[in-house]
Amino acid sequence: MNKRAEVLLLHQFRTSPFNEKVRWALAFKDLPYQQVSYVPGAHREALRRLSGQTATPVVQAGTRVIAGSAAIIEFLERLRPAPALYPAHVTDRSRALEVQRSWDLQMGPAARTLLFAAAAIAMDSAAPRTPGRTPSRLDGTRDRQHYWTVVAFLGGVDATQAAQAGDVYWPDGPDQPAKVVAARDAVSRGLDWLAASINADHQLITAAFTVADLTCAALLTPLIDLDAAGADLDAAGAAADAATPEPVRALRVHYREHPAVQWVLGQYRRHWPERAT
Repeated sequence: MNKRAEVLLLHQFRTSPFNEKVRWALAFKDLPYQQVSYVPGAHREALRRLSGQTATPVVQAGTRVIAGSAAIIEFLERLRPAPALYPAHVTDRSRALEVQRSWDLQMGPAARTLLFAAAAIAMDSAAPRTPGRTPSRLDGTRDRQHYWTVVAFLGGVDATQAAQAGDVYWPDGPDQPAKVVAARDAVSRGLDWLAASINADHQLITAAFTVADLTCAALLTPLIDLDAAGADLDAAGAAADAATPEPVRALRVHYREHPAVQWVLGQYRRHWPERAT
């Protein structure tokens, strides 16, 4: 089968920085694809049968199954080499891939943890009090319905769908205050590093948009309300959606003036304008 004739299927969560990373790569390379979206928790058995593991994103291309955003982008580079996300020069490529590896391991999970913590606080505040219920705040909750509500918010799905998923897990949820504090520290360091690393061409490695830029920008999206910011990108989300819970909005307001966040919005404007409008 001609590789370019294959129908690409992206198995995803609607709300996830690593899925956003792959969606952006597909858009950048102008590769058509179909989305298969899952309810968090209910996805595990289907993805285990498909890919031998339970994390999204997963791309299906004919009989090929590729799991993980870095592996998927490597596959897309071979499938459609231009426009390239890997720099041509071996040294530049090595630097770009190291940025991707580092941010996949550290900044992606850290930014996601802060969003989970803010969403947990929001949902805990909104949920009715019941006897024996442990408030989540920053140390998690054992209230299963509360988990479903948070997952519904984060996954962009109906709360009933989330409740039907059964046992829900948080891959790196705010199980303890120390974890959230560590995530805040990691995000602070990452943002400062990013702001200091932007070159004269507003990119990180070369004058072109590479996998390093894509990774850093996509993995910071939990801290940015892109839908609201699209109306006024320079305001970086000042026109936030009124439906966004206050703790989540406060999290995004806290970071929105950081030069690195402004850079992320600029990357969307220049390299995926349809997503930013």
